[in-house]
Amino acid sequence: MKILIIKLGALGDVVRTSYFLHGLRQKSGTATHITWVTSERALPLLKYYPNIDTLLTLEEITNKKVHWGNQEFDWIISLDDELQACGLLKGITWKRLTGAYLKNNRVDYSEDAAPWFDMGLISHLGKEKADSLKKLNEEAHDQIFAKILDIKVSGPKFYNDPSATKSAIELLEGNAGRVVGLNLSAGNRWLNKRLGQAEAERLIRKLINSDFPLLLLGGIDDAAYNEWLSRETGCPVLPFVSLEVFAAVIGQLKAIITADTLAMHLAIAQQIPSVSFFAPTSAAEINTFGKGLKIASTAPDYCNYKSNADNSTITAERIFEAFMQLFKANHSESLINDQR
Repeated sequence: MKILIIKLGALGDVVRTSYFLHGLRQKSGTATHITWVTSERALPLLKYYPNIDTLLTLEEITNKKVHWGNQEFDWIISLDDELQACGLLKGITWKRLTGAYLKNNRVDYSEDAAPWFDMGLISHLGKEKADSLKKLNEEAHDQIFAKILDIKVSGPKFYNDPSATKSAIELLEGNAGRVVGLNLSAGNRWLNKRLGQAEAERLIRKLINSDFPLLLLGGIDDAAYNEWLSRETGCPVLPFVSLEVFAAVIGQLKAIITADTLAMHLAIAQQIPSVSFFAPTSAAEINTFGKGLKIASTAPDYCNYKSNADNSTITAERIFEAFMQLFKANHSESLINDQR
């Protein structure tokens, strides 16, 4: 059986989609050949996975560096609702398609994928109903897709280059397994995903007073935010590293406090205890698999996917309280999975 997965981005979504691989292999048999098309940027997140038989990038296909087209797949799982991603289906035939595709040059989605896409931008039900369903939804991403794909998602798993782990341990300078990571910003696209600077400074001071060794994490778009926090609090910042080393650093943490970011998904995938917080996005969609606590905004516009969503109820006090609960529970399976 030949399966094609199309998932280009975002990076955190690529990570959580990888949870399906083992279940797909179990469902379809060991002889199944799984091809995944992703973006060049996401390639380091997937290149070490044993359950991917052929890994291609959009850029390779677009630049005609690999053969594409005139292929037949038994099952295509198309998870991006952008024209470019759906355009990859041109010239390809299939027996079954689950997810997004082009219909009369517009993006549509298959009926079996409605439980997910009905809550999205291309919903058949209209944006108002889609937003309402998103807010009312209580199932995690993996639970929704386990039903759509009729597979068992046993839990998260992340595969990385062993040399990246070695580099991460060296960067942590003997503190591997002791450091609490802080990914309190969330880039420039979703500014209201981030913790307000005053609250972030207050949280860091609370953690420092409790003697936790800390490390600020983030990407280039988080640099100004992290540099300001570092100047104000003395908290060190992880230097810019490759994506593999960034993932490996997260895998060596004691715990992480994080916005809804790639760092959160990498922590979950590596079973690192986490406290995560949500204002414009859905906390319910995130499954921490018993290893984390989630804090959701209590503002009326929680989970509205708008750039001006109110995140003022995400406070240092709420986060610190949840983190201490996480810490005192000794990361046991009895952790509550949500804090509202």
